[in-house]
Amino acid sequence: GLTFDSSNRAHLIPTGGAATGGTAALNITGDIDINGATNRTLQVLAPASGDGSIFAIQGSIAGTSSDDGGAITIKPGGTTSGTGGDLNLYSGTSTSATGGDIQLFTTSGDATVFPILRVVPDKKVSIQNSTGSKVPVGLLDVEQTEVAGAMPVLRLKQADVDVALAQFS
Repeated sequence: GLTFDSSNRAHLIPTGGAATGGTAALNITGDIDINGATNRTLQVLAPASGDGSIFAIQGSIAGTSSDDGGAITIKPGGTTSGTGGDLNLYSGTSTSATGGDIQLFTTSGDATVFPILRVVPDKKVSIQNSTGSKVPVGLLDVEQTEVAGAMPVLRLKQADVDVALAQFS
């Protein structure tokens, strides 16, 4: 059922489910199904003034220190005979300034953040292994910054010898 706690936070708990104990405005125990008869949008609305707000989706933190954190999976729809759904990532737009970047990050065991992929509005791509996000100079900009224990910048391996490894035209 739907309940509200003393701080007016909503809790959706199906019959037989346990309360989330959550402290957000809306706390849900169980999955969420959305009617797929038409397109749907989950959107953070614009503030009255100032920059737009960050919309974050975060996996579960581990229950104990030796357990794993929760993964986030984005999976487009499937079909039995048609074409499966695409996964489309868009950067933000601007009518009078530059559009946003698309970036992919990873972290080390101590939570140091490493930007590893960046696509900027002029369609240049940066692949890197440094702690600072690099702006790509060329169409494809690969930067290996490790000095000690360095690794190759590029490794190519092809198992099918009937097809050319590279084609230039």
